[in-house]
Amino acid sequence: MSTPSQLPLNVPPTKSEGDAPPANEATALPDEGTDNLPEGWLGIATNHRRLFDASQDGWLRPADHTDLLLGYESFIADAEVPAKANVIPVLLAFDPRGLPFPNARKEERIVEVRDGLEPLPKSIRCTAPLSLHAVVKVQVPCIENRDRLAAMAEQLANVALPGAGIDVGASPVIPMRTLPPVNSDRPAFDLPHNLDAVQGAMATATWAVPRIDPWIDLLTAALQGDAAGVEGGARALRASWLDLPWLVGNRRDDPVDAQAALWRAAVSVMRSPTAQGNSASQLAEKIAQAASLSSAMPMADAWARQTQRLVTAEEPLSCMNWRERGAGLAIQLALLRPEPMSFKAWSKDLPNLPPAVWWGAAALCGWRHGYRALDVRFRGDANLQKFHAVQALKASWKGDVSAVIPGDLRSNVQRRKEDGDCFSLTWGGTTVFRKPWHPRARWFNADLTDAAMAKSARDLASKLNWPCLRTPPIGGKGSLFVAGRELPVDLTAVEWLDHDEFRRQLAIEAGEVPDPPRPPDKLPGFAYLPNFITAEEEDELLQHIDDAEWSTELKRRVQHYGWRYDYGQRQIDESMRLGELPFWADKIAKRLVAKGLVAELPDQVIVNEYCGKQGISPHVDQPKSFAEPVATVSLLESWGMKFRRRGGEEKTEKTLERRSVAVLSGDARYKWTHEIPSRKTERVDGKRIPRERRISLTFRKSRIQEDATSNSPAR
Repeated sequence: MSTPSQLPLNVPPTKSEGDAPPANEATALPDEGTDNLPEGWLGIATNHRRLFDASQDGWLRPADHTDLLLGYESFIADAEVPAKANVIPVLLAFDPRGLPFPNARKEERIVEVRDGLEPLPKSIRCTAPLSLHAVVKVQVPCIENRDRLAAMAEQLANVALPGAGIDVGASPVIPMRTLPPVNSDRPAFDLPHNLDAVQGAMATATWAVPRIDPWIDLLTAALQGDAAGVEGGARALRASWLDLPWLVGNRRDDPVDAQAALWRAAVSVMRSPTAQGNSASQLAEKIAQAASLSSAMPMADAWARQTQRLVTAEEPLSCMNWRERGAGLAIQLALLRPEPMSFKAWSKDLPNLPPAVWWGAAALCGWRHGYRALDVRFRGDANLQKFHAVQALKASWKGDVSAVIPGDLRSNVQRRKEDGDCFSLTWGGTTVFRKPWHPRARWFNADLTDAAMAKSARDLASKLNWPCLRTPPIGGKGSLFVAGRELPVDLTAVEWLDHDEFRRQLAIEAGEVPDPPRPPDKLPGFAYLPNFITAEEEDELLQHIDDAEWSTELKRRVQHYGWRYDYGQRQIDESMRLGELPFWADKIAKRLVAKGLVAELPDQVIVNEYCGKQGISPHVDQPKSFAEPVATVSLLESWGMKFRRRGGEEKTEKTLERRSVAVLSGDARYKWTHEIPSRKTERVDGKRIPRERRISLTFRKSRIQEDATSNSPAR
């Protein structure tokens, strides 16, 4: 399989264009598909060459010595759309609320009346680049154009088309008009000269961040521009030299040591595009010269000589003594492996690479490489690309960012620790980055008070020779008094694990770390699957449920399908058969079987509505009437379900997220009761959110003929 190529900077693609139809001339075609656009959308008609150039970094730039003219809820032809050429015409609709540089846009009305025709509609002149992340619609004239556009984009490793997708349709295109002169009082905005380097460093730093709590916190601080937080976090991680490249330019103080001076020199020399075209030897020499201007001169000269030997393969790369030369090692790695794709092999090639060196080298590589040439595999999805574009603009902008970035785009990024084995970063309420924890993080958050877990941690620390095992200063012979009687004993020292130091070593030390042993399940028989249904399916289910009749025999409203359940007798009998499940419930029941969550097709569904502080008391679904697996699908809101071991004091709570399914079998079905607690709020993402309305769909399989063995109350 061939590797996708990169689109050269500012060079339009020429592949696969020979059969493309000519550009769409200013012909009024039937308008299709603009009803679903946000109010006040702005439109421009351009071509695939301009789109591909903009898709390298997410910015559609005005042509030289011109402005961009956008139609107000209409499409105006771009100045660079050839009248007749083998290009694919592309219509772009923007949501102005997501566009930076709000002061660069001004409403204008180009009036030109010919032969009694109506004046042209309102337009918006923009003297700044447009962010492709604000695109809400991409439209091409035909299916062939759409397929060709997608195929061409897949051939280019550094082109990420807008996340809105590609629609097919025809909309009117207003011909381009000669713009009147720009008023001198209107500012023209250019993208910062170091934006490409900043965006590249942010993308690779996010991609390569060591997935353990202290490093995630450090990344969060860096993305928010919190230089003090990064400095303190790096110091705590014993990597005081480490500073993210986009923050180094804001430093005015002198480096605290030689390693920090060398790191700052590398950041200064290796910035894209100034570093492009230089060999590793040339860059190393420039870095050493820049560092020699400070107190790092002796160390910088020795580092430069060693780097030259590495470049010429006179000596192998070694991670020995990395604590004393962390910055130098990270810079050498970035010089020897200038392509970000080579980072993917580092975990195998260099298993003893410490986290600080790994992350510093990755960020420096992206800083040198730049974002426009960066492979899309390092960029994440459309939400992360938009986030990086805005954060990079904030970090590289000199002056008041409020003049270029609207308030709703200035939200801080937050770390969210999810249930299960993942974490995520959210921005403005949207998840922009979601990854599984590294095994180090699982050890970091493990319960080290558990004897079995503590022993496994001691074994790991001993194997890796980490300095977190402590020996009490005792030994020899002594006496032990029991009930007033003296017993002779031999005293021996037993190593114990310093929990705090073990967690610190996990965050800073080199070494291969396997997964920790999994603790025994506190709730055996509980299965959980988030996003079991889609948002569209949830809307459809709610429509069917709310159109049906509710029973008000309980404090909460309920609906019964398949079998009616007698709450007084706590059972069903043959007289309570209601018939087959409705099609919408049968669809979900069959999915439960298809995914292996239940063995038999459910034939009974109870719909429960909970409003406000309503709940349901502890119970076990009646074993006499229903078979073992019981599945519950949650709609509208995420609420907690509490479980208590029958006859014991153990209890635990599971959050049943919106659109998830929870399945109870085995112990969770029979030996634990479950309930929805009566309370006013639920904790979501660390915050207390007032309850409003939750609907649950409980799927069960009837078994009328079997005897029950449970004496628990049932619902």
